[in-house]
Amino acid sequence: MSVQTRPGQFHVQLRPVERGAFTEWRISGSTPTALRPWQLARLMQAMSFWSGWPVVLALSVELETAVWSSWWLDMLADIASEDLVVRIVGGHVDE
Repeated sequence: MSVQTRPGQFHVQLRPVERGAFTEWRISGSTPTALRPWQLARLMQAMSFWSGWPVVLALSVELETAVWSSWWLDMLADIASEDLVVRIVGGHVDE
């Protein structure tokens, strides 16, 4: 069966972990940068609740995307620390 994908569409891959005692989720996709802060907070809270741990989020920061990353950091700062851990990953710009 062939599945047609669209730009920005989410892809979720599920696989068993520890002989099916847990399910590993791999999610990729795109969202508009104009997410509402409460939507992001609600998502992180739900994911933290399901796993029992804070969500570890890696924010990729490059000089060219400084405004983008500042916007996300401001929004992520309002999320409770028990729901989210932010890890900043420095990038580089290829000449």
